[in-house]
Amino acid sequence: MVDDGKPVRSIERQFHNDSYYSKGLLKEEITRGDQESGNEALYRKTVNSYRLVDLGTNSDLSDLQSLTAVVWPRLERTDRYFYEGSSATSKSTYTTYAYDAYGNVTDYFDAGDSGSQDDVRAVLTYSAEDTTCKGRNILAKLRRSRSTTPRINSCVAVRARSTAGHSTTAA
Repeated sequence: MVDDGKPVRSIERQFHNDSYYSKGLLKEEITRGDQESGNEALYRKTVNSYRLVDLGTNSDLSDLQSLTAVVWPRLERTDRYFYEGSSATSKSTYTTYAYDAYGNVTDYFDAGDSGSQDDVRAVLTYSAEDTTCKGRNILAKLRRSRSTTPRINSCVAVRARSTAGHSTTAA
C-alpha cells in the first residue's frame, strides 16, 4: 500500500461453483496493478483446469447432478499468462500433472519459458507400488523421484536429480 491507503496491486480469485463436485476449486487468479494511477493494468493470470474423476468407474464424471458418486477433482493443468501491465500476453507457460490411483503425483511437467531448453519433468514413484508397503497401508511415501531437463547440444544434461527410499519401510 502507498501512503494514501490504496493498494498498489490487487488479486482477484474466481472459484468454481457450477457443481457440488467442483465447488470451491480455484478456477482463475488475476493480478492487477498500478491502482494508484487509476489504471488497473493486468499483470498476471493463472487458470487451473480440473478433471472430475468418478472413483466408482475410474472415468470422467458423466452426471454432475449425481448424489451418490464419489468424485476426485483432479488438477490436470495450470496455465500462467504474464502481461506486465500490457493488454497482450508477453509470456505464458503451463504445468501438467498425472496421478496414480491413490492421488499421488506421478508425473509433473513444467514448460518454463518458450522453447524446450528450460522444461522440467519429474517422474515419481511411491510406496503403493511395493506389496509390503501396500499391505501396511503405506501408500504415499515417496520411493523414487527423477527430475530432468533438456540437454544442451544433445550431450550435456542441464540438470538431473533423483532420490530413492528404502523399499520395505518406505523411509
